[in-house]
Amino acid sequence: YKSSVISLEFASLNYTVTDRKHYAYRLEGFDPGWNDVGTKRTATYTNLDPGTYTFEVRGWDNSGNWSPVQASLQLTVQPPFWQTWWFRIIAATSMLAIVAAIFRLRVRAVEAQKKKLEKEVDQRTLQLALSRDEERRAREEAEEASRAKSEFMANISHELRTPMNAIIGFTDLTLTTDLHRTQREYLGNVHRSGYNLLGIINDILDHSKIEAGKLTIENRAFNLCQLMEETVDSLAIKAFEKKLELICTADPSLPVQVLGDPGRIQQILMNLLGNAIKFTASGEVVVSLKKDGVMHISDGRKVQPIALTVRDTGIGVPKEKLERIFESFTQADTSTTRRYGGTGLGLTIARNLAEMMEGSLEVQSEPGKGSSFTLKLTLEILDNMSAVPTVHRPILKRVLVVDDNSTNCQLLESIFQYMGVACTICNGGMEALNILAATADSESFDLIITDHQMPVMDGITLVGKIKQSLTNRPQPFILMLSSVDKGMCLEDAEQAGIDLFLSKPVKLHELNDILQSIFGSAQEEAPSTPAQPEIQKVAINSASILVAEDDPVNMLLISEVLSKMGFSVIKATDGRQVLDLLNSHQPAMILMDVNMPEMDGLEATQIIRGLPQPQGGIPIVALTAGAMKEDRERCLQVGMNSVITKPFRLEELEEALRKYVRAA
Repeated sequence: YKSSVISLEFASLNYTVTDRKHYAYRLEGFDPGWNDVGTKRTATYTNLDPGTYTFEVRGWDNSGNWSPVQASLQLTVQPPFWQTWWFRIIAATSMLAIVAAIFRLRVRAVEAQKKKLEKEVDQRTLQLALSRDEERRAREEAEEASRAKSEFMANISHELRTPMNAIIGFTDLTLTTDLHRTQREYLGNVHRSGYNLLGIINDILDHSKIEAGKLTIENRAFNLCQLMEETVDSLAIKAFEKKLELICTADPSLPVQVLGDPGRIQQILMNLLGNAIKFTASGEVVVSLKKDGVMHISDGRKVQPIALTVRDTGIGVPKEKLERIFESFTQADTSTTRRYGGTGLGLTIARNLAEMMEGSLEVQSEPGKGSSFTLKLTLEILDNMSAVPTVHRPILKRVLVVDDNSTNCQLLESIFQYMGVACTICNGGMEALNILAATADSESFDLIITDHQMPVMDGITLVGKIKQSLTNRPQPFILMLSSVDKGMCLEDAEQAGIDLFLSKPVKLHELNDILQSIFGSAQEEAPSTPAQPEIQKVAINSASILVAEDDPVNMLLISEVLSKMGFSVIKATDGRQVLDLLNSHQPAMILMDVNMPEMDGLEATQIIRGLPQPQGGIPIVALTAGAMKEDRERCLQVGMNSVITKPFRLEELEEALRKYVRAA
């Protein structure tokens, strides 16, 4: 195999005719046929494969024919050792041995890895088991801590509400008596401070409920516009005290009745509006309610997205601190806590409540220019009728609005636009007088709405000048906007010729009702104004009320209130005394405290419900400092008719007395 070139020479031994020499050769096993090479007498082969070959040569005879005899030579090319059969057997055997060895090593490695993994799995399984045990113990400890915390907060709330009931109750009671102005101011401050403290207690309790997952959302029918207006009214005095312009605007096309949790929505709005007033030194606070999209069908229900926005011109919040204000016990700047007070829980609770109602609470703010908080909810519609239906009033054609606050002017302009009445707005008294002077008799105003407190020229002065300038012309109806101080200027207003007052913030339905009474027959009766809390006599035939209360101060308070209402009071300090007194008395109703010594109110109620009539059917109303939902449910489960939470409001007590005493 090492001979890469093989050359062969050949010759014919016939020399008679030398010019006729002619050759052909072939290498059998290599050449496919004869190679006719003429007179050439050599053949060369290169790189022949190992094997046995036969080289044959033939030539012409004298006649020019191929001779029948051929010369041949057998040639063997020995293969290299690696191409021999024995080498191939050795190589194949070696390869098989190597493959077997590799396979065996691989199997051993896999088995070793398997054992290692099994060991790791066993270790991991053990760790997971330990981790599950630790997690279970941690969860149980957390649940126990949460329960303990909830119980602690409930107990603290109960213990705080009991003296708060006396503080607020006796303050309310004293404010119904004849007092000097200074005394009334002092007690008014005590009254407000008491409710502020109650608000802090409620915030801490709500935060505890949210953390424990025990706060629930109700779903009942209510009027959203009315809820907003009532909430704004409740805080109007605070805005007036700081000389802030409080503006309330609602989309009149909003549906009348929706389904949701009015208490929680009001709680969010109270917090947002209270913060807006607290953090605004001057300017305005605007509360707006509008649609946040079109009404659509979801799960077979008609739903309406709404947006409730509270915008102020207060101190604002830096952009980098916007999210921090929603963290528990946090305010954007710790200095605000010292300056403005507060627990830092209000916005945390508000956002949590919004999310629990499947909504959101968003904020936009700029330091020094104010903030805007927007509560977005999607509420189910129960009554698609507009909150304030439009009514045609042909007598009312043109209105002049005078107010130095541009937002209030725009609000009134939009209201009259909705009513289909032409409205002209101006920002001061002189501008209003100029407009009236330039107005022809045929285009005179039917109604003038003017603000009371305006710079340069106040509303009363303006009305006096209007009356003088329109002596020989048709007199418009004059409506004055005022805050809660209207009682201070009634005499001057009457002398100036003001026809009627409308309290700020202006509410669409109130303005609509007033316009109906003046310029047209009302289509519907105007909603009655809620009565101010006061003690009224609601007793029937000197009915007696059995009061079970172990706290002497609270007993004194309740007794005083009931006595002023015309009831006689039967006193008991625990459940056993209640049962004993029922043997000799037949009260019209029982006001039952829950936590009392000897026998609590729950056990006493269960026993009373097992008594024969008429004792077993006496209405029982819980009067308790327990503010948790579970407290209310326990009271109702044992047979109590209703629950009043301390500190109670006079309206709640009066409502219960009217309902159950008359029913009795």
